[in-house]
Formats: sequence, C-alpha cells, structure tokens
Amino acid sequence: MSHSADMLASYRMVDCNTLGRWSARMFRDCRLPAIVLVLLVGVACRTGTTTSPDVSAARDQEACRNLASIARWKIETTSASTSGTAAATAVQDVSCTFDRANIATRCEILIPSGACSTTSVVMTSWRSVDDFVDESRSIGRTLQIGSTSDNITTCAGGSAGPPVRGITRYFYDERRRVTRYEGLGANNTSTTVTYDDWDRAGRPTSGRLESSTGSPALALRLSYDDSTRTMVWEGTAAGQEPATTTTMFDANGNVVSTRMQAGAVRSTSTVDTSLTIPICK
Repeated sequence: MSHSADMLASYRMVDCNTLGRWSARMFRDCRLPAIVLVLLVGVACRTGTTTSPDVSAARDQEACRNLASIARWKIETTSASTSGTAAATAVQDVSCTFDRANIATRCEILIPSGACSTTSVVMTSWRSVDDFVDESRSIGRTLQIGSTSDNITTCAGGSAGPPVRGITRYFYDERRRVTRYEGLGANNTSTTVTYDDWDRAGRPTSGRLESSTGSPALALRLSYDDSTRTMVWEGTAAGQEPATTTTMFDANGNVVSTRMQAGAVRSTSTVDTSLTIPICK
C-alpha cells in the first residue's frame, strides 16, 4: 500500500466525517475505528428504512435528528498490482442507542474476518442534545467532544487478545469551528489533524495530518457540495498522487455511501438502515 493509502487509513481513524471501512485487522490495531466515528451520529435513512411510529409528523424537522439503531455496511475493495487485481467484500453490522442523560451515542459494530470477528463498542459524546441535532444541518460539520472505542477480537476457541482502546478528542475556536483532532490508538500511536481554513458554514477546507507511525504528513483539502450533499476529502503526501474520499450524506447528515481511491486501492461502501430512532431537542 502507498504512503498516501496508509495515511488515509490513519486519517479515517480520526475524522468522523470521512469513513474508511477496512479490515478487522485495522480495527484490532486501532488504526481505523473510522466506521465507528460516522455511525456514532447515525447512518442513512434509505428506501425501506423504518422510523419509530411514536414520532409526530407535526414535530419540527429542524428539532430532531434520526439515529440509526440497526444498520448494515457493505464494503467492496479492489487492489491492483503487477500480479493482478484482488477484490474483497465485507459486511459489518451496526447497532446504536442514544444515552440522553450523558448526551452520548453507544454503537456496537460487528466485524467478521474469517474464523475471527471483532466487536467494536464506540461511545461518542456531545456538549448538548442541541449540538447533536444541529451538527447534521451542514454536511461535513462536527460538534462532538470526542469518543472512545473498545475493540475485542475473538476467534474459534476463545479470545485472540486483550481489548484495544482508541481515544479521540476534538478542539474548537471561539466560533465553534473545529481546529484540531487528536486520535490515540494501540501502542500509543497517535494521529493529529490541524485545520487552518474554513468555509462560511464553519467547515474545514484545508489542514495537515501527521501520524506517529512514521508515515509522511498529508496536506488536506476538503470541499462540500450542499446541493448533492457530498463532501470530498483529499490528502496528499509530498511527491505522491492524492488519496481521495467522496462521502454522500442524507438529510440528517448520516452517511449514505463513500468512495475511496488511494493509489491502486479502491473502496466503495454503502449503508442499509432498517431502523432509526429520532433524537429531538
């Protein structure tokens, strides 16, 4: 895998707006609890989604946000090399709840991988319920405080190792624009994203990603198309082609799909949600 692809995986550990869906191994290494960070705010309400019936149709849409209670991610990845092209498909099942007292989501992600499987439990917190709801009004925006992810891998015959914890924290300026992200993973590996420019909606448009793993730093560019509810993330290491991720959101700010390109590696993720829970101010 290229440096750009490797750093892209590290970034996706750290940013809730850009979701990488890679192998269970990356989750075990805490390099990519990314799916975690997206699902903490709920996944897309798509055709066939069922919303809890106790929600009044008269309730102001701006005062509520749908959280995916049951969802399935399908991840299709291809990688080209001199020996040919390899393809893989993975499915991850996700269930989420909202703890109103602690203003946090709890998402459990089951990640099968051959004879083993990883269960990742992610707790993500916000300063207020209003922040959780308002975060979805602009695609690519984040107002969360941070999160923890506990990853446990089990194989036939018992556990494959102790739990691995990842910790994330977000920092903001006086205008509530995210300025920095810090992620701590296994073996004290860390990833830091620093933003230095924003659009009129307060969303970051440029920055820099640095990792303690020895991978080269990435120059970041982010753009947003509100008409199609699409965000494009681009990370470029010196002397290399950029790695890009295109993410599409629904009206609740939940991820519908992602497309990733990093060197010879391509990955497409789609989300099917079967049950949502309304979270209201």
